[in-house]
Amino acid sequence: MNAVVCKGKLKLNKLYLLSISGSPRTGMKNIWCKLSVPKYRFILWQAFHQKLLTRDLLQHCNIPIISQCCPVCESDMESHAHLFFDCLFSRKVLQSVANWLGDLIWPGNFQSWCCWLEKPSKDDLSWVVAATLAASVYFIWKNRNKCWLENCCFSVAHVDVLIRNSVKDRVNNLSRRSKNLNLREKLMIHFFSRL
Repeated sequence: MNAVVCKGKLKLNKLYLLSISGSPRTGMKNIWCKLSVPKYRFILWQAFHQKLLTRDLLQHCNIPIISQCCPVCESDMESHAHLFFDCLFSRKVLQSVANWLGDLIWPGNFQSWCCWLEKPSKDDLSWVVAATLAASVYFIWKNRNKCWLENCCFSVAHVDVLIRNSVKDRVNNLSRRSKNLNLREKLMIHFFSRL
C-alpha cells in the first residue's frame, strides 16, 4: 500500500502497474497518437495485441466457422499477420498509402511492425505516419468485415481514398482547434492540405 499511496491519495495507475505481470510496454505513443481518430486507435491497439477476431482466433476459441481462408483474398488462412501484411489487397493498399506519404518504407512483417509501433515518435511527421497507419489498419479491418458479412469488398482505390481523406480531415480539424501552432506544425498542415 505504501507504494501506491501518495500524500494520502490512492494512485490507481501505480496499483494497476504493480498488479500486472511483466513490465508494461512503454512505447505505445504511436498507437495512442492524438492525431488518430479514437476508434482507429482502438482497432490498432487490438491488432497490435492480436485481439481482433480473425478466423484463426475464432478457431482457437472453438467457434465454428465455415472456412478459415481470408475473406478478402481467399488464398490463405486468415490471421493478423496475413490480413495486414500477406493479403494481396492489404499490400496494395499499404503500398498506395506509402507512395502518398513519399515512398515511406512500411515494416514488412508483423514483428517488425510491432517493433516500429513501440518506438517513441520524435517529430510531427511521425505522428502523421502513426495516424495514417491507424487509419490504414481500421479501413483494412472494415473492408475485411464487409467482405465477410456482406460478400462484397471495397476496391483498393476506394480504401486508399478513405485513408487519405481521413488523415487530411483529422489534420485540418486539429489545426482549426489549435490556435497556438508553431511554424513546423503550420508547414505540416499546409503540406497535407495540398496532398
